[in-house]
This record gives sequence, C-alpha cells and structure tokens, in this order.
Amino acid sequence: MRLAPDLTPVGWFLFGAMVLLILTYLYFWWMVIKASAHKHASREKVTNRKLTASLAHAKRKGNTHRFLIQITTKGGALSVVQRGIDNVLAGVARYPVLQKVVRVEIITEGADEVAALQTRYRNAIIPVTPYLLPTDYRTPKDTRLKARALEYWSSSTAPLRPSPTSCTTTKNPSSPPTTSHAWCIA
Repeated sequence: MRLAPDLTPVGWFLFGAMVLLILTYLYFWWMVIKASAHKHASREKVTNRKLTASLAHAKRKGNTHRFLIQITTKGGALSVVQRGIDNVLAGVARYPVLQKVVRVEIITEGADEVAALQTRYRNAIIPVTPYLLPTDYRTPKDTRLKARALEYWSSSTAPLRPSPTSCTTTKNPSSPPTTSHAWCIA
C-alpha cells in the first residue's frame, strides 16, 4: 500500500525544486556556523579605543587610514539613501574617532535629491557630499548604471576630492564656504 500518489513530471519537478531549496538553505546555515567557528565572523566588541589603536597601527604601517563610503543611485529612492547615510552617521557618533577618517559621497541623477541632501547634511559630523550625474553623460565605452556613475565621479571630481594620502584641510564643495572639514589624523 502506497502512502503517496504517483507524481506527474511537473510534480517531480516541483519536488526536486523543493529539495534543492531545502539543501541550499541548509548549506547556507552550515557556512554561517563554519565561518563563526573559524573566526571569520568576529564577535569581538568594538570600542573607540580599539579603533584608535587600529588606525594608528595602519598609519604606522603606511596603509590607508581613511574610508570613503560611496552611494550611487539613479534617483527616486531618497529615503533609502538618507537611511544609509543616517546609519553611517550613527556609527560615527558611536565611535567618534571615525569622524577624522570617514566621509560619504553620493552620486545621483536627481538635482532635487542633491539639493535635499546638501540641506539635510550641511552640518553633519563628517563630510557628506552629493554629486549630480548629468542624465546625458556617456562614458567612452558606453557603460551603464553604477559603472557609469563611478566613471563620471572618478573623471570629473578628482580635483575636488582630497587625496587619500594627503593630510590637508579641504572645503566641502556641497556646503557653504564657512564649513570645512579636517581630512587628516592628527
């Protein structure tokens, strides 16, 4: 006596798909456990003191000790972009040593978004700089989406951006002339 009816070819396909999904899910969790056991995922508590020591160590070794968080967007998702920036600002507020080494740049096609971001983050604790990507901009190889935005950013804003190896005071191009941010570790 059979407990289950015979399956049609579609039924076997769906059964196989379910088994594959279950195996994928199990594999994912096995990798999470494995990574945690081998210390690939740190559970160590981060403190401002540890960050200061890490930044000083990186500087002594001649490694970069600045972090650029870059957001590229076509526009139309201002709340998502703002949420991302707010999360960065919350992290920097939690670890004040990061104020000297973190900055955020946004590349968007929305002029209204650039204006809104400039207004909202004018007095942020770190530099937050929106750039307007012209809608008619074309790259030499006709790349699209984020690659297009990044190519525009790297070719057109180089004189505006502080060098990652220099230690100078620069004016934030999106803020009024009275606002400046030190971009170095003292």
